[in-house]
Order: sequence, then structure tokens, then C-alpha cells
Amino acid sequence: MRQEHLEAVRAALTAVGPGAFATYDSAALVVDCPRPATSPPGFVSLCIPGARDYTGPGLVVRGSPIGDRFVTVVDGIPTTDLRRTAIDLARSRSLWSALIPLDAAMRAMVGRQSGAEGNDLRQVVRDPAQAHAARAELEYALGAITGWQGVVAARRALRYASPAAESPTESRSRGWFLAAGITTLEVGVPIAVGRRTYWADFCDEKRKVIGEADGWIKYGDDLESIKRSISAEKVRQSDLESEGWRFVRWMSDDPRRDVVARMTAALRST
Repeated sequence: MRQEHLEAVRAALTAVGPGAFATYDSAALVVDCPRPATSPPGFVSLCIPGARDYTGPGLVVRGSPIGDRFVTVVDGIPTTDLRRTAIDLARSRSLWSALIPLDAAMRAMVGRQSGAEGNDLRQVVRDPAQAHAARAELEYALGAITGWQGVVAARRALRYASPAAESPTESRSRGWFLAAGITTLEVGVPIAVGRRTYWADFCDEKRKVIGEADGWIKYGDDLESIKRSISAEKVRQSDLESEGWRFVRWMSDDPRRDVVARMTAALRST
């Protein structure tokens, strides 16, 4: 999907001429920012500042005044940068949808700032100073479009954005919980059991409840990797349960109402 759309973006840019760059969902695929939508974009989205808006077969062109400071080039494709792309994707969205690009952008920026990867990045994203610096970048991009449609929704979501979220499913789930008034869950928490440290997607340490947002991609991309990952996960859960932790697990396609209800019940049963 991504490669096909990138080729469509390149073709559209060639057709419209100089001064154009990718925006919105097209930009998200260029800068590798997760989108709230799971289906492929239905059209290429471009911007030519000062031009007339145009909508045609497979192409939307906007003439919005986007400053050069928010435009970059990735793999030869001019596009809005990660900051502006994440803000655009968050505008006019529900909290749980807006958190998907905002969380991912913050995490990517912390990774770039620190050079950390893997478990090192898991630690670094918990540093308030790193998170503050990444959030400030997004606030800067948001401040440039004060008064634009959808800014209020993006600003609200940005208050809750966290670089500790590791997947769109985690971001969406956290938005569900916040919207339901569940505010005690921390994101990306290390839990020591003996000499091992396990990481929880969500955690209420006082009530000893762990929330896990599962998906097959989490376990690997081939049968052997999946088997090893599931086996390790069983050991992990057993170790944590032996220490009194209780689990709430859900898949990426589980209904919001069901996930919130199960988490609410677990938190109330202490």
C-alpha cells in the first residue's frame, strides 16, 4: 500500500509542477507517521500555497499557506514534515484517533533527539525532559495554524500525547480509556520480577492491573517467531501473575465498549 501510494504521489507532483508538496495522509506515508485510518488513502493530497483548491479523480490540491519551515524532502518527495503532518492528521479527530499520529510523532522525535533504540528508547521516552521537548515541537506546529478548523481537537489531544505508546492500538486504547474517565493507567511501564524487567503497555501499580493491547504483528512476521514470542509471553504473564498482577488483554479489532468495560471491571475489583 505504502509504495503504491508513494508512486502515485510522485506522479502527481510531476503532473502539477514545481511548488507542490505532499500533505495529510499522503504526507503521513512519506514521513512514516501512522494514520488514524486503516484503509489506503483514496486520493493523493498535495498543497500548492496560494493556488486554487482543486478536487479531481484521485487528487486533491489545497492552496493553504504552509510555511517553508514545515516542509521537508524525504526520498526525493517534498512533503510537510513530521510535526505538521501529525498535527494535520490530529485535527477534527476524536481523542483516540488524534493520539495515533501525535504519540508516534513524539516517539520518533525522542528517538531522533536521543539516538536511542529498542529497550533504550523505552527508557528514554519516560524522561519528562525528552517528552517535553518533543511536545514543544508539536505545539510549535500547532501554533502556526491558530484559528484553523480542527485545531481545538488537536490541542486537546496533544495534552494527553505520550511518546511511551508503541503502537496505534495502544494510542487508540489510551484515548478510549481517557474518554471514559479512566486516568490512572500509566503507559510503557517497566516492572521488575526477580532479575527480569517486563514492560507493560498499560499499568495501574496501586491496583496491580496490567493492560495489554495485542496484535499479531506484535509477535513476529513468521510462524517460528510467533511461536517463540507467544511462548515467551506465557512465561512473562505467569511471572507477573505470581507477583499478584492481573491482566486485561484485547486485540486491535476488539470493540471499544468491550475493552473499556473489561478494564473498568478490573480496576474496580480491587
